[in-house]
Amino acid sequence: MQIFYDGLDIQKYSNNPSVEGFTTNCSFFSQSKIKNYTEFYEMNKSFIQNKDISFQTWKSGGAGIKQIDEIHAINKNIFVKIPIIDVNGDYNNQLLNYAFANEIPVNITAIYSFDQINKVLELLQCENYKDTKVIVSIFAGSIADNGNDASPYIKYSKEILKKYSNVRILWACCRELHNIMFAKELGCDIITASGDMIDKLVAINRDLNVLSLERVRKFYNDATNGDLTIA
Repeated sequence: MQIFYDGLDIQKYSNNPSVEGFTTNCSFFSQSKIKNYTEFYEMNKSFIQNKDISFQTWKSGGAGIKQIDEIHAINKNIFVKIPIIDVNGDYNNQLLNYAFANEIPVNITAIYSFDQINKVLELLQCENYKDTKVIVSIFAGSIADNGNDASPYIKYSKEILKKYSNVRILWACCRELHNIMFAKELGCDIITASGDMIDKLVAINRDLNVLSLERVRKFYNDATNGDLTIA
């Protein structure tokens, strides 16, 4: 299973041996000084090299198709990230079929439900799909945040899409390091992780007794340095 860094600090995380690809989204760019995909790619292409990266569309209809073409023009290996539905809650059939018909790599994002997974299968079964590279992003972290077990969604997508060799299942929104091991057990091909989560990878599988001692010492030092008293 591959770990993709989810964010815009490509230069920093391109040097991390655990990181094998990158994802971005509109929300990241809205808070960045650089708000242009082409400019961002040109600044970071030496760090991206031949690793996968996704840039997202946010419009629908003809305007959405124009965004697909503009992203694809930056570099033909970029995955165009297309939400499974538009802002009105309608399926993004037009955009996804257009990308498939033109053999553009696609990251189908913001998938939260079994119905949406079924829609992915339906789209792949259409004649427009020509064995294009596709990433299916199941928002497992967000599903879990809603109080639901995300594993059935991953298992279901793996099962119904297994015959498509160019389709990869992605666990989106890693919330804790255990998600990485769990996603791997479930058969995910990719998991996205924030910079903070990737920074924690150095501590994975450490001796729990050592972690216990470090925590107790931290409590002690915080109490001592903070001049805590009881009575």
